[in-house]
Amino acid sequence: MECRAIPELSEILEPFSSNIFSILSQFYNKNLFSSKKCFDIITKNISDYRPWDITLIKKNSYQFSLSFKEILLLNTKSQSFFKFLKYQPHFDHFTNELNNLCAIFNEKLRICVDKNELKKMSLLLAIVNDFAKVNDNFVTISIDYGKIQNSKQDQTCQNIIESIESYNFERAIQLIRMLDEGAYNQNIDIIKEKVYCQIENLLKDLKESALNINNSKLDHAQISAMCSNFQKLAPLKNNFYSFFDREVVQLFSEQEENIRKIFMDKIMEFLYAIESAITSHKYYEAEVKMKNIQDLKSDIPKIFGWGIQDHLSKVQKKLDDMPRSIVNLMRSCKINDFKDCNPRLILQEFENASNDFPKYKDSPNQVKNIIHEKFDSIRRTIFTKSFWEKKSIINDLSSILELLPSDFKNLANILIDDIKKNYKEQKKYTMEKINILAKEQNITELCAMYLKSVNKPQLTNNNYWQRTDYSQQINLSWEANYIEKCLRDILINLKEQICLAIDKGEWDKAFKNAWVLEYKGKLNDIISDSDWILSEIEQSLKKIMENAYNSLLNIDHKDESTECIEALKCHTIFMDFKIKFEKEKGVSNIFNFNNTIESMLVGISDFYANLNKSYLEFKPPKNAHSCNKILNKLKEWDEFFRIFKEYLSQYQAHHFYIDYERIKKLPRYFGLVEDLSEALCQLGNYFANLKIENDEIKHQKLLEDCANEIQDRLDQIKNFEDLKNHLNPHVVNFEKIESGAIDSISREMNKIVEDASHLINKDEIWEEEFTKIRIYYNCLVMFEKNLKIKGFDWKKPLRGIEAKIFNKTVELREKAENGAKVTEIVDSMIKMKNISNNFPLLKEGLDRIMDEFLETFRKKNKAKPVAIFEKLEKHPTGLGLYIISEHKFFEGVMQRIWLNKTQRHGIAYALDKIKSTNLNKRELEDKHRDYTEHFSELHRIYWSIAGDKGADDAISQILSQIEIVSKNHAITSSNPDISLFKEFIPELLAYIAMLWVLLNIKKYNQNINDQDEEITIVTPHAIQILSIFRMIGIGYQGNTNNKNNLVQILTGEGKSITLAFLCSILALLGFSVNCACYSEHLSNRDFQDFQPLYTALNICAYIKYGTFNKLCEDEINSKGDIRAIVLDFIKFGRCPGSYSGAVERPKILLIDEVDVFFTKTFYGNIYRPLAKLKHDTIKKLTDYVWKIRKTPQLMEIWNAPEYRLCSQQFPGFEFIIEEAVKDMINHVRQFESHNYIVQHDKICYKENDGVSSNIVYGYNTLFAYYFEKEKGNISQESLEENIFIGIRCGMFSFAEIPHKFNYIMGVTGTLETLGDYEKNIIENKYNIKLNTYMPSVFGESNRRFRKNKDIYVENKDDYSMKIMSEINSKIEGIKAGCKRAVLVFFEDEKKLMDFYNISDLKHTDYEIQLMTESLSVNDRVFMIKKATVPNTVSLLTRAYGRGTDFKCQNHEIETNGGVHVIQVFFSENISEEAQMMGRSARQGQDGSFSMVLLDSELEKFLVSKNDIENMKNNGTVYDGLNEKRNKYNQIKNNNESDHVKESKALHDSSVEFQSFLQHNNISRAKAFLDELNKGLSIDIGTSKTIVLIDATGSMSHLMQSAKNTVKAMFSRVCAVLSKKNINQDCFQLQYCVYRNWCQSEDDVLQFSPWTNKSEVLEKFMENVTAWGGEWEDEAVEVGLWHVNKVSQNDTISQVILIGDAPPNTSEEFRIIRGRRSWSKYSSVEYYERELTKIISKEIPVNAFYVKNSPKTIFEQISRLTKGQSGFLDINSSSGAERLTDLVSKEVLRKSAGEGAVKLYDEMYPRSYT
Repeated sequence: MECRAIPELSEILEPFSSNIFSILSQFYNKNLFSSKKCFDIITKNISDYRPWDITLIKKNSYQFSLSFKEILLLNTKSQSFFKFLKYQPHFDHFTNELNNLCAIFNEKLRICVDKNELKKMSLLLAIVNDFAKVNDNFVTISIDYGKIQNSKQDQTCQNIIESIESYNFERAIQLIRMLDEGAYNQNIDIIKEKVYCQIENLLKDLKESALNINNSKLDHAQISAMCSNFQKLAPLKNNFYSFFDREVVQLFSEQEENIRKIFMDKIMEFLYAIESAITSHKYYEAEVKMKNIQDLKSDIPKIFGWGIQDHLSKVQKKLDDMPRSIVNLMRSCKINDFKDCNPRLILQEFENASNDFPKYKDSPNQVKNIIHEKFDSIRRTIFTKSFWEKKSIINDLSSILELLPSDFKNLANILIDDIKKNYKEQKKYTMEKINILAKEQNITELCAMYLKSVNKPQLTNNNYWQRTDYSQQINLSWEANYIEKCLRDILINLKEQICLAIDKGEWDKAFKNAWVLEYKGKLNDIISDSDWILSEIEQSLKKIMENAYNSLLNIDHKDESTECIEALKCHTIFMDFKIKFEKEKGVSNIFNFNNTIESMLVGISDFYANLNKSYLEFKPPKNAHSCNKILNKLKEWDEFFRIFKEYLSQYQAHHFYIDYERIKKLPRYFGLVEDLSEALCQLGNYFANLKIENDEIKHQKLLEDCANEIQDRLDQIKNFEDLKNHLNPHVVNFEKIESGAIDSISREMNKIVEDASHLINKDEIWEEEFTKIRIYYNCLVMFEKNLKIKGFDWKKPLRGIEAKIFNKTVELREKAENGAKVTEIVDSMIKMKNISNNFPLLKEGLDRIMDEFLETFRKKNKAKPVAIFEKLEKHPTGLGLYIISEHKFFEGVMQRIWLNKTQRHGIAYALDKIKSTNLNKRELEDKHRDYTEHFSELHRIYWSIAGDKGADDAISQILSQIEIVSKNHAITSSNPDISLFKEFIPELLAYIAMLWVLLNIKKYNQNINDQDEEITIVTPHAIQILSIFRMIGIGYQGNTNNKNNLVQILTGEGKSITLAFLCSILALLGFSVNCACYSEHLSNRDFQDFQPLYTALNICAYIKYGTFNKLCEDEINSKGDIRAIVLDFIKFGRCPGSYSGAVERPKILLIDEVDVFFTKTFYGNIYRPLAKLKHDTIKKLTDYVWKIRKTPQLMEIWNAPEYRLCSQQFPGFEFIIEEAVKDMINHVRQFESHNYIVQHDKICYKENDGVSSNIVYGYNTLFAYYFEKEKGNISQESLEENIFIGIRCGMFSFAEIPHKFNYIMGVTGTLETLGDYEKNIIENKYNIKLNTYMPSVFGESNRRFRKNKDIYVENKDDYSMKIMSEINSKIEGIKAGCKRAVLVFFEDEKKLMDFYNISDLKHTDYEIQLMTESLSVNDRVFMIKKATVPNTVSLLTRAYGRGTDFKCQNHEIETNGGVHVIQVFFSENISEEAQMMGRSARQGQDGSFSMVLLDSELEKFLVSKNDIENMKNNGTVYDGLNEKRNKYNQIKNNNESDHVKESKALHDSSVEFQSFLQHNNISRAKAFLDELNKGLSIDIGTSKTIVLIDATGSMSHLMQSAKNTVKAMFSRVCAVLSKKNINQDCFQLQYCVYRNWCQSEDDVLQFSPWTNKSEVLEKFMENVTAWGGEWEDEAVEVGLWHVNKVSQNDTISQVILIGDAPPNTSEEFRIIRGRRSWSKYSSVEYYERELTKIISKEIPVNAFYVKNSPKTIFEQISRLTKGQSGFLDINSSSGAERLTDLVSKEVLRKSAGEGAVKLYDEMYPRSYT
């Protein structure tokens, strides 16, 4: 039987406002729930009762009785509550259920009586007794059956039970022992049950009593009763516990212990209450409670022993000592301490307690006496107190008035009045004394009074306190304030007197008052701005004697020259004043004016030389505005310089060491005027002879260079407008040259328009004429874009040409529409396509005309595409195939062609050729069959729907089915096993493929019911399907735990559609898919191609395409841009909190080309987000730092208002501003010592082959902006845009991001070419252990490459000729007279242009294309198409060697050997080589490949010339080079692995920082930012080391090691310094790389900023590449020159020189200097002279050689400079570690001594010998 469900309270209770009803409702509901729960358990178990359930049933019957008893009580005493809430019916219902239960018990007891089951009867009666407490019916049956039970027991047993019930356990045990064995066995269970009940009842009573103990007052009777009950338990335990099982005994013991604990807690709470009363000064209450508990002292130990008694004794002792301790406390405390011990409250409590407790009798009087004593003490000593002490006493007395008894409150008021009166009298006297001293200007006495007034020590020359410390401790009294005012008035009065004397020229009077300067630095403790006032006085005095001197010493600051003539007259007088003052006052060097006449003359010489240097620096085309200023100044000072030259010629040999020969050679103003006029004439001649020839603009790069050059020359002429006043009118006319230049440009443009128009208007345009038209048109477009000439309208001629092009196309369309024959139509179409292909910018519009014609043709002729397809396909120009492939009219035909190519090899071929280490072909075959059957059925169904109702209806229906299928199998866990879905993947894939078919029908508006329209169904071919299966986990033997896998699909064979369909499947299953590609262009293209599919499936939100780096950055910033979050954190002091976005799906990373994993931009790359904190206060702060840049001091900046305002703007983040200022100070001192370029109004840095404005080197870059702004090279807008505080937000390793994905899978064309290192990373780091190699869909490759024969290694002289020879050879087809297309891949743009400029290509009849990354998208598309046209040679950068689809559409090329590829550099990775090779022989076509290599570029792979000769002789060139490449990569990869490991720790801490922000852990987030943005400590004796590295091609290993070891090196150095307790800012490094003079000006020397942060050097080294080195020696001299240049302003501790070649010889250097006239390096001298300068500065050079060739000279350099020298085996496997040890130890040796080097060796023992 079960109790029926009782409704929940929420269903019954109506809303009401009464709190009491709410409380009662909760109480009722709680007990009702408990009763119901227990009742259900009992009724469930009683029907199948078993003895061993007694514990459970008894427990619930007892609990039921307690809960229902509360409900009965509530019903009895709160009937209004029951009535209001309508509970009575439910209560009645429950009562009826109890009555029903009673009948059941009655029946069960009757059965027990009949069967004489006394044991069972006894157990049932125990439960009935519990119910009897709440129901009278149970009482009746309890009495009735109790009597029956008694009657059935024998007399002895009854006596035992009676004894147990009366707690006479001794008698009960005696009677039990008297029982014979039969009686014992018959009655023992009943006895046990009775004992059990008695124990249980005792425990229940004890627990109830313990819980009901009152904390406020202990009931003596209650406690005694409990003690008695506890005593009853003892004989029970001793005599009867042995009757029961261990579990029951344990239960009783635990209950007893729990009751004792409850009792103990209650007693302890009472004791704690006493202690609380004592603490709160409630002594009477504490005494009463203590008396209460003391009455129970005799009972408590009976239960707990003496434990509580100890605590009670301690409390009693504390209470006994209380009167005495409180009196002592009040006696020892001061008046203001009364706030903590309230005398009024204490006195009141003492008086209350004294009535009942004698020990408090004397305490009230004692407290009163103490208060009297303290008031008397104050009155006695008040006259000896200072003002601020009296005020403090008044404040103390006022603050405690309310804490005093009423009679003492009056006394306190009287005392306060007396003190105030004395205060006023003393103030009057003191003020009179101060006035007298102020009138006498007695600063010393006033200072003494000031110190006394603030109770400070006597002011002495050696004892001052900082105002900041003092102001934090006291508030100034009126006396101190008044003295401060008087002192300030004295200083201001003296300042005004001195200034007035200076204005009148009364210099004697001015110096008479200069005595006040001896207080500078002493008064600052009293007057905050005293130093400023005294500095003003000092500066005024200095000005007297410095003005004249500075007129000559600082002559470069003068605009006019007249005052310098008078300057020397007064100089002697000022010096007399200075000498006299210092002698009389005993103050030496107060003006620090010790410059000599010689330094003054040197200054004038430098001023003259610098003006000439500035003229050369700013001379047009550089900066005409600045040049004009310089020429104006030279003109103003021309007469002065004439006199100065005469002066030097007369006196320099006798008195001064001045470089007179240098001054003598400097031209004067009129010589520069002639030079300027000649420069403008040359510009005029340039434009007069301007001719824009076809050869100069036929390539996009050349055209852009031509336009830029013309604009540059125009800008140069424009610059001369500011210089017109400085031109010789007899030589040049500015207006004439300016107008002539514009006329020349206009003439050439008109000629271009005229020639283009003439060619376009011809009826028949030949191919070469199309080329000319295209060149002319591109020229106009480029000039419109790049040439900005006021009043010159480019659009008109350009739009005119465009109109003619469109008109010509329309004419051809009309001719095609009117054509009667297919040949006529095709001929017109070919001409239309030729026009379209030649004008990429107009292609969209021109192709639209073609589409319009084709649509008209379709409607008019009802013809199939085949009608003209054959003619177009076989057209000799190849343009017909472009028409077919680019216009949807032929879509079906193209699809059919593609299918014919790809479907000719079916599933049998694929399964036969597929390769993998784990392959289940049977499963693959079965799943492919399932897919085919599903697709056939879907095709039948939805093809019919599309025919009947249209494609849209079919798409809608299939999408509904896809939704059902995918939902039925969607993932349900956060980390699902993807292989579990493989059973239904064929079905889902078939649905997606069919959807793709229907989307294409809709896209091309095809009518499947039109019998004249051929529709080709495009579906994945077998290899693509198997690839998808493999990545999903289909076709593997057994169960593999590794689900990450890669599949090789060769280039051009359908990777995109494979990935698209896989993305769709995974997204439908519930995954989030990131598809990573190496190219942003290709990623965007692929996503756009398949976006209709993703949109239809509604999965766009779950699929991301992008580059590896972009996807990694997105993943890092997935919960918010870390930079924006940090800025918000700093600006607003808030963290974003936990991310509350949608539940994240499991993530899958899909890879498109696996070798991209190992590019330098991904594996090992660090993402360093930099937040740019901008604010007006930051700009003011940086402006201030720049203003004081010559002598920036940290304290000065910290005290500046600009700093304070900036810090206040970011409360809580002042440390960011503080650390930033430290870096600003360091960088503003040395920013000129780093390498930067000004370009396009930006500060730029060299980045590989180009320059970048996105690189920032801390505040070095910022102050470069300031510097160049002052020089006029940077605009104000550009400067302000780059003013910010850079906040490093972390360092994230891209290599760690893939671990965040649940699965990694992908397709690649280069899986087989991966080396062991790459395979190891894929398998072990990323757990990708499953690889599958798919065969080519087109069958075996037709590419021809004889690897050891089609490779040529040449020296520098023959290299270009060999490339040209290879082009000439390979462009010839198999058939005589037929031409092929040749693609030539170069390493970078510079090498491409170098070859083009020196080769004979310009003079050939080939169609030449120059393809670099800077091409526009339209030009890129056009050139890619044209690259496979016969007789075309395309020169390309390496970027085009991957992913670019060079489709060969020309029959002539296909039948004559196909496209030929020449690679003219040796790739570091064979996968890149495979990709470039794959640009030919694509999709089953013919093609060939060869390589032409430069021997010097192979040095990076440690290939010597002897190695090359041996390879050639043995016929193993390719094999030998490949072996060297593998060794090179092994060393490089080992270094990179260490670098990645180093990066992981930084990555983990940065991820942890993100967690801090998300979980609002503000303190740890701040700590991370503080640590990461530490500024360099100021003025701690920094050791500075320059590391000079040879960066030519042969040093590639070294450069790679240098890049990879930066972090480890800094980490080790800092660890050692930390161990030695040395500041880690004690060292700075600068990396400097040099090459040779055969490189460009910017490449000869590159150097980083000074830094002690690894990321700065890492950033610098990322943009440095080892290349060049064609000469045997290197420009070591330019590196040494750089050291000397830097040491002019910085103290250099040491130089570390690492190279593999000696410096240039003296003869080589002489020849080089004759050829190179670079102004930047004009002062570089032969290395021995540069070395002599270094020796004179005592800078040690530690020279280490990588090869033996520089050994002798390097050892000599180190010996002469007292440095070290040795061999560095950088090319070994331990090369990186050797480099780390070398640099680290040398840095430590200089910054921390030999002990640090020894410690380094101990911490980082060598692993090499």
